[in-house]
Amino acid sequence: MGKQRNGNESKGIGARASKMIKVNGSPSEWYDGMTVQNLLDRENYSFRMLSVWINDRAVEKSAFSTQKIPDGANVQVIHNISGG
Repeated sequence: MGKQRNGNESKGIGARASKMIKVNGSPSEWYDGMTVQNLLDRENYSFRMLSVWINDRAVEKSAFSTQKIPDGANVQVIHNISGG
């Protein structure tokens, strides 16, 4: 006999859905355990002076490699510019 279905497949219940975050307003794929540094590396952010905010909370640069990004988060990556 075939695999039994519970009727939830068409609704995405029990199915593995792609999880997403928003980065500077654009949808971006997310995975469990993703850190700020993982995101910066994947998106090729290489500018030395960056500020990162997750859900309106600033992330210290020293925490980029350990700060995990939650599913559904709104992440802002900002290039800091200085001048005189």
